Order: sequence, then C-alpha cells, then structure tokens
Amino acid sequence: MGLYIHLMPSLPDDVDYTKALPKLSSTEPLEILDPKTGFLNHEGWSKIPNKWLYNHEMNNAYVPFFTRHKFWNWFYVISGDYLVTMAHTNGGLVMAAHINIQDVSRKDSPIVETIVKEFFQDSIAIDENKNGGGMYSTISHDQMNMTFFRRPEGTTTDIDISVHSDQGLIEGKLEADSQGYEGFAHVSSNPNDPTKHTYMSKHQQKFVGSINLGGKEIITCTKKSPCQGFEDNGGGYLPYPTHWVQALTTFKSKGRDIHISIGSGDDNPHSSFDHIFIDGKLHKLDPHIATKVSDTHWKWEKNPVTNKYDISVEMEFRVQKSHIIQGHYVIYDVDSRDDYGYFSGTITTPNGKIPFNNTMGIIDEIYARW
Repeated sequence: MGLYIHLMPSLPDDVDYTKALPKLSSTEPLEILDPKTGFLNHEGWSKIPNKWLYNHEMNNAYVPFFTRHKFWNWFYVISGDYLVTMAHTNGGLVMAAHINIQDVSRKDSPIVETIVKEFFQDSIAIDENKNGGGMYSTISHDQMNMTFFRRPEGTTTDIDISVHSDQGLIEGKLEADSQGYEGFAHVSSNPNDPTKHTYMSKHQQKFVGSINLGGKEIITCTKKSPCQGFEDNGGGYLPYPTHWVQALTTFKSKGRDIHISIGSGDDNPHSSFDHIFIDGKLHKLDPHIATKVSDTHWKWEKNPVTNKYDISVEMEFRVQKSHIIQGHYVIYDVDSRDDYGYFSGTITTPNGKIPFNNTMGIIDEIYARW
C-alpha cells in the first residue's frame, strides 16, 4: 500500500523560490526541481533524497498520527541552522499550507519568513483505496504550520529496548545526539483557534548504539558512522483521547530501513500488535497488546521556583481484557507559555520494558500528547 502525491505550489511570478531553499551539496542535485518554477516536477518526487522525505505509508510505518485530518506525509529540507518545511493533509486532497523558514539554533528564534500559499489542482495522486485516483481539484480547509527548534545543549534522548518477538529477544539501546531538530506541526481548520489544532512533534537526529535480534546484531550505529534517524516523540508514547498509544522510531542502518513501532489502538488497525519492521519484514512481538488507555490521571502542579508546570501522568494499559499494566510518567520543565516540555519514564509490558528519557512533548488543553 502506498500513497504518492506530487504537489505544485502556486507562488507569485516575482518570487525567487530557490533563494528560500537552503543551499544543497553537490551530492543532492537540484534536477528534482523544475528549472522554471523551482518546485518539484512530475518526475522529481521519486528522486528526493531519503533524508528529505519521510512518508509514513511508503516506509511501512503505518502511523496515522492525525486520524481526523489524515495527515499522510511531509517534505522538508534541513541545512545548517535553517529549516524549510512543507506538508499536506487529507490524502489525495490538496491544501493551503504554511512554509516556515526559521533559525532553529535557539528556542525563541523568530520565523525568518513564512510563505502561505494554496496548493492547487496540479496534484496527482494514486488513491490508496483504488477508487479513481488521478487529478484532484478540491482545496481543503486544513492548514499546516510547522515550527522546529534545536534540542537544548547538553540534553539527549534515548530508547532502551528489551522485548520478546516471534524471532527471539530484541534488545539494545539507541541514543540520539544533542543536536536534533525538534518541533511541532500544527494542523488546523482554523489556525487562530487553538481548540481546532492537532499537534505532532518530530525529531531528526543521529543515533549511536546497537540492537540485537535473537542474539544477532541487526543494527549498528557508531559515532564514526551514526544512523541517521527520524524519531517520533523521542520514541515517545502518545496517549490520545481516542484510546491509542503508539511509539515509533525510524532510522537507517547501512542503507537498511528499520522501523520500531510499539503500540496499539482502537482507531489504528495497523498497530493491533507490538512489532518491528526490518527491511520491510514484520516481526511480531509478544501478543499481549494494549487495548485501551485511561487518560484521566493527570496531575498539574505549578512549580513556585521555576514558575513552570510539573505534570505527572499515571496511565493504565488494559491488556488481553484482564491484565493491567500501570505506568507513572513525569513531565518536567514545562513552559506554560509555549506548552511543551520533556518527558522521562518507562512503559512495562508483559514482554519487556522500554524506558525513554528526555522526550520532548506537548501539553494540549486538559491532556498531554507526547
């Protein structure tokens, strides 16, 4: 199953779009861009370097982060301290999008330039439901606003894995560097109304560590040759009101695509078991799956010293109807103005433990999404 969408944004003729893009190295040719418009041409989509493109469907990750908005993929370019982001939602439908170009070297950096334009009917899609596909001319009302920051110096995030699968014990540890880009994508039908927003955080980082499957090393990442990775929520766990929890870490090792996904959900049929993808092959973990998450145990306390919120979360994971797993998680250093902070904790399941550390998260309304 795959979803391939080609977008041709519409910008004024007097705007030199290529000046907004970071300069690319000689190994990243610009022929994927139309020389006249500066945008992706019809053939260019398939030539995008992997580090530019992250598409959940194409990479077999199967993580519908936005179940209401059907957020399928995004495209971004990172160079130095600047980031250009671009995205679309609603499957084959096109959208109005924010493209932010921002100095991400510090948290409070302003957006250098924001281009807000409509993507229009020059969107060619292969419909995943095979109900026609082809040209779309519908403009959706959703909007995307993506803002990224650099992780604070001196902090790292890691994921520690020790779980049983049908292929044997999967164990190991990966640690991300302190230079990863972190931030949020805001999808909204009304950008000026916070209650209409849906959030996602995303990190691109280099990983060091290794993972073994059945005693055989399958992933090796060294400081000299790190694994370039996309880490969703720091290997974090996402408690949503729709009762699903999903953790996903995706990265490359010696040209191989590795996807570790742990979670399940009522509205996510692809994650009805714990699993790991290695080179596109699925390895099921222990079938003790989480079928429901109670998200009612939130405790909010404002720290009188830091004037920030310390939030503890106690969650119940109901497994196989009768088995209950309890976990306790603490959010710290939460800025009440920016509504995000860092998480540390451990999820314990019958088949193993997966601790996580210093995971960036977002606080939304009366519950946290992290």
